[in-house]
Amino acid sequence: MNKKLKEQLNIAFYAPEPVKKDAFIKKLRPREITTLEMLFQQVPYIRTAVWVFAVIILTTAIVGACSMNMNTERIIEALAPLAAAAASLEIHRSHRYKMTEFEMVTRFSMKSVFYARMLIIGLVYAAVFCIIAPVISVRFGIGVTALSVRILIPYLVTTSLCLHLERTKLGRTNTHLSAVVASIISIGIMWISSYDMAFLTNFIAQWGLVILILLVILAIFENYKTINMTEEFA
Repeated sequence: MNKKLKEQLNIAFYAPEPVKKDAFIKKLRPREITTLEMLFQQVPYIRTAVWVFAVIILTTAIVGACSMNMNTERIIEALAPLAAAAASLEIHRSHRYKMTEFEMVTRFSMKSVFYARMLIIGLVYAAVFCIIAPVISVRFGIGVTALSVRILIPYLVTTSLCLHLERTKLGRTNTHLSAVVASIISIGIMWISSYDMAFLTNFIAQWGLVILILLVILAIFENYKTINMTEEFA
């Protein structure tokens, strides 16, 4: 093909420079999402069991307080570990449903998603406990601090144990292990509270806050380790 023909073809099929190319490319980029928007986006992906336990605990506390059921406090204490287990089981949903590799290449990292979901669950249960503690305290004449300690200790113990178990091979291969652990803790709480209430009250009054602070630190540590090891679960 001679040079003249090439020039004529270039003229005939000349493609003009794209207009506003940079603006068009920017439109193709995903819009930046704020932290709050990201949290709201994760709410629908949290299992129904987490919300169900929150509603059950709140409803039980309100109904028990209104009906003056003296077992309300014990029931709430026993339900707290089951709620903690339901929250902890969020860790390996991707692993159990074979979605880990898919989620690792999505817009948000697995660590971010896991952190967001655990933050949402933590805030929800914190709100629930903040509502029921004053209600039961006023209705039954129990100190708010003592009551909060008695509810939070089994919740935090279960959370720490379940988070640790879910990181082990045993926990990953046994789907309901956390639920079993939570059930044992709940039964133990019911047994202790019915066996020697005076001893339990004195023990909580003396050491409750110290134990609670240590458990909060332990739960934060377990959450930190779990979040940092999230991608290793794949």
